[in-house]
Amino acid sequence: MLPGKMQDILVVHRFISLQGNLEDALEEVERSLIRNWHNHRARHLKTALLRLAGRKEEALSWIEDSLKIDRFNYGCIFEKFLLTDDKEVLALMTKLMRGASFNYDEIALDYVAAGLYEEAIAVWQEATKVSTTPMTYYYMAWAQSLANKEEAVDSFAKAANHAPEFCFPNRLEAIVALEYAKTYNPADAKAPYYLGNLWYDKRQYDEAIVNWEKSVQLILFSLRHGVTYRLLISINKIR
Repeated sequence: MLPGKMQDILVVHRFISLQGNLEDALEEVERSLIRNWHNHRARHLKTALLRLAGRKEEALSWIEDSLKIDRFNYGCIFEKFLLTDDKEVLALMTKLMRGASFNYDEIALDYVAAGLYEEAIAVWQEATKVSTTPMTYYYMAWAQSLANKEEAVDSFAKAANHAPEFCFPNRLEAIVALEYAKTYNPADAKAPYYLGNLWYDKRQYDEAIVNWEKSVQLILFSLRHGVTYRLLISINKIR
């Protein structure tokens, strides 16, 4: 039997390949649940599939059963909000998450892995009302770019301008999000800095050095550009 985490990954990846057929995707999730009935990711994914299939009452019943097993299944709680538009449900999720940004990342990244970008963006938008790190915006910008949304540009800028304290990305998804940031906002010196730290943590030292050097180059360019800009302003004032 595969480890729980690997099962979760396979469930989601199978759904990606079956998005055109919700019934087949549901069947795949059911097979995963046979192996691990308490698998919270599979339960969350099944709820989303039922919602997309228009089986609202069945989805709500499944949510209640899932919350009896684990009242902290944030994905199912958020699905209940999507199904009911009940602000009290959203308030409960916010309370249970205790303002921890990584809790929002957890369920939003599951949505991204399943190709449900709109739902992922909605989760990170809720996170911005409570607690954020730079990765909140890097992840949201990544999802927005995957959904071909113009707002991605603004989100990448917010990520670049976010205070860097307590930002220690360590997930594999962070590599993809930060690489997207380097492409969409090539002047952002923080994205390669965070990515260098992540690669160093993974003992990929050559990759870490390349990204740190890129970060330093961008910082030095920014400083030189800033000094030049201020000098031009001063000269114009003298004239």
